[in-house]
Amino acid sequence: MKPHAFLPTQRLSLFRWLLLCCLLMCLLYPPITSGRSAHNVQSKPANTLAPVKAQEKLPSIIPGTAIQREIARGQEETFAIALTAGQFLRVIVHQQSVDVTVAIADRDGKTIAEVGFTSVGGQESLSYEAAATGEYRLLVKANSVGAARGKYQLQADLKPAASEQDKKRIIAERLMIEASDLSKQQRRNAQQVIEKQQQALAIWRELDDQLWVACSLTNIGFAYTNLSRYEQAIQHLTQAIAISRVEKDRAGEGRALQFMGAAYQLLSRYEQAIEYDEQSLAIRIDLKDVAGESSVVNDLGTVHSLLNHHEKAIDSHEKVIQIRRETGDYANLGRTLNNLGVVFHVLGRYQKATEYYYQALLAHRESKNRLSEGFVLNNLGEVCEIEGNSEKAIQYFEQALAIARESKDRSREAFRLSNLGNSYHSLRRYDKAVEYLEQAL
Repeated sequence: MKPHAFLPTQRLSLFRWLLLCCLLMCLLYPPITSGRSAHNVQSKPANTLAPVKAQEKLPSIIPGTAIQREIARGQEETFAIALTAGQFLRVIVHQQSVDVTVAIADRDGKTIAEVGFTSVGGQESLSYEAAATGEYRLLVKANSVGAARGKYQLQADLKPAASEQDKKRIIAERLMIEASDLSKQQRRNAQQVIEKQQQALAIWRELDDQLWVACSLTNIGFAYTNLSRYEQAIQHLTQAIAISRVEKDRAGEGRALQFMGAAYQLLSRYEQAIEYDEQSLAIRIDLKDVAGESSVVNDLGTVHSLLNHHEKAIDSHEKVIQIRRETGDYANLGRTLNNLGVVFHVLGRYQKATEYYYQALLAHRESKNRLSEGFVLNNLGEVCEIEGNSEKAIQYFEQALAIARESKDRSREAFRLSNLGNSYHSLRRYDKAVEYLEQAL
């Protein structure tokens, strides 16, 4: 990897790299709490629920009867349902104006399965074949990010025994849960994610469940994006969009459109990226999916930055910052603060860039997001180097390097070693410069 010297004549290439780095951070390390509506399709990790106390009276679920509920952001609701061994239960939740996860647990509070594949406007499906007779618990939990309150509809259908198709549905859902867990580590497990989702896809096609065919295709497309196999990503996402439109699955269509925009961003086909992002944004606004809306607007801001549409980029990122503060999305707030800092960095407004980088750094440390913290530290170091404060730049680069080594990210480790080498070169400490630059090779 060639070292990047921070000289005035080379700033344009440096700024270009900064913007690409900013984009990759958003794509490869997608939003944490609102990921299902943006770049991360995953179920949330299962928790152990508190056991039912003898005096606790939970509302019961009547199989075959839909119930309508309103829930606050971050709130959870628990329902009781009696099952006998061998019975097949399928729970469907329509997320009318709220993003939820759905879990089933036994009476002792042990979580059996938990799903959260879609977002506002989408459908969650959880299937289970009762292993023992007893009272079970269904838990519906609203995402901690989003509108203050929202509505959902829950229906539980019960059969005396699971058919072969029902058993296949259980297998497909479990494969998707496993793929979702693997996807949390992004590129490292992307190939395994694809394999799991492909197995699920084959079952969904056999069951002719087109809603979930589209969902698996979308997830596969995003995984291919993480592997930088963009043409394959586009092929899968194109299929997903077409199916979602036939099924009138607006939430699924919105997700696939945004992922398509991400693939075109990384192919440097920015006008097409904007086209798909704007289609996705219209759907998110129509569904009142505020978390999803902020994610798409953030992507649009990044594309405008890459096209040197700086004022549009600033407007986009400022809007996202406002939404994320209003919806309690503090974990992802740091990413947007960093993105806005990058725009000011490109414009040579280093004081404003530093201001937003510092805010981003505090946000990432508060949410314990070490990977994103490393990006911001590196950006702060580059501002210091451009302004001639090489000693301060070295302090930031050393912290960023430690995080790259901690995460075993060799490419970013090399780049940060290169930055350190250049800073020592600026200080005319050539022995240290050579030491770091040789490590970067």
